Amino acid sequence: MGVALAATTFVLVGCADDAPRAEVELDTTPSPSATPTQAATSDEPVDGELRRGSAAAASTPQEQAVAEAWFSFYTEMVRMYAGPDLDRGRWSEVATDQAFDSPLRYAEEQAAQGHRHTGGLVVAPTKVDVKGDEALVTGCVRTTLTEVDSAGKPVETVEPWRTSSDVLVYRGGQWRVSSFKIYTSGRCEL
Repeated sequence: MGVALAATTFVLVGCADDAPRAEVELDTTPSPSATPTQAATSDEPVDGELRRGSAAAASTPQEQAVAEAWFSFYTEMVRMYAGPDLDRGRWSEVATDQAFDSPLRYAEEQAAQGHRHTGGLVVAPTKVDVKGDEALVTGCVRTTLTEVDSAGKPVETVEPWRTSSDVLVYRGGQWRVSSFKIYTSGRCEL
């Protein structure tokens, strides 16, 4: 994009010969070249965010509804772990049973210690299996979520690639995650 534009005078001419002419001086300053953002071109998580990977295992409307609930669960988890406020109402909209209790307890313990999480997640469902009012979502997780103390110093080492195995249940007219397990794994398909 280093092509310099010569100073140009642009003349607007009307349809008739006697129409007034307007002269406009064009800006010859080169425009900066567009550079894609990291969030748009990489599987690298963005601090404080959940990003969706491109892998798409959900094909039916029911599987897609399950996948959306699954994304909502991990989105809310990232928000909750970033602290300091814990919104039990929002958490109960996406989680129930073990998936409600365990992360909430962990977030409360970390807040009591003055800790929080930095980093983010990129997640993608790799398999969605729906059977009636229960579904199993297997997913790929790329994480930089790291627990830090009040000074911002990491208190844990994070393995970046994980596989999740999450059970969702359909209750009260919506899908919620009822149990989840995250395993350290090698690189998986986002």
